[in-house]
Amino acid sequence: MARPKQFSDRTTLAFPPGTFAAIAEVIPIEADRSDFIRDAVEWAIALRRSPAYSDLKAHLLANETVEEFCLKAVSRAVAQRKAALAEESVERKPPTE
Repeated sequence: MARPKQFSDRTTLAFPPGTFAAIAEVIPIEADRSDFIRDAVEWAIALRRSPAYSDLKAHLLANETVEEFCLKAVSRAVAQRKAALAEESVERKPPTE
């Protein structure tokens, strides 16, 4: 018996040269490029549906794209989280005497 189709909506897209090479650099060899593209589209939809998106576009962008802004924001959040985790691990260490 044939496996039921998981995705029924289809499209054909054209990408700039180098896009598939860039995708190959960031996903494991065994990963499915289509899954990566579907995930990217889902993230973009979630971002644009967010109530914060209109504020982001109207007030927060300073000569950069939404993608650049989000990348910088995520990078800052990761750095803050790493610092907080490092601080927690220092606080948890028993005093040495």
